[in-house]
Amino acid sequence: MCRIAGFWDSNYRGNLAHGGPDDGGIFLEPSYGLALTDRRLSILDLSSAGHQPMEFKNLVITYNGEVYSFREIRQELEKEGYKFSSSDTEVILKAFHRWGF
Repeated sequence: MCRIAGFWDSNYRGNLAHGGPDDGGIFLEPSYGLALTDRRLSILDLSSAGHQPMEFKNLVITYNGEVYSFREIRQELEKEGYKFSSSDTEVILKAFHRWGF
């Protein structure tokens, strides 16, 4: 099972250690008091390229789910010059970069 969490108070010390066994990460932005954390069970991208929280340019994401059309979206973004690993999360992040919210 994957677990994600976000905190506006980065002094919070939570524990997600019982979540997904494959990877875990944390993103801290002290100037905003923001923390994102993730424990991941690798399904699509078994490599470290799927590590979360994932950053691209000025965006950060931690995500738990599956994007069924990520291959089609990735192909459209590749035509515009974006590069990818095999992570569907990376497709979401770069789609937000390209098309906004």
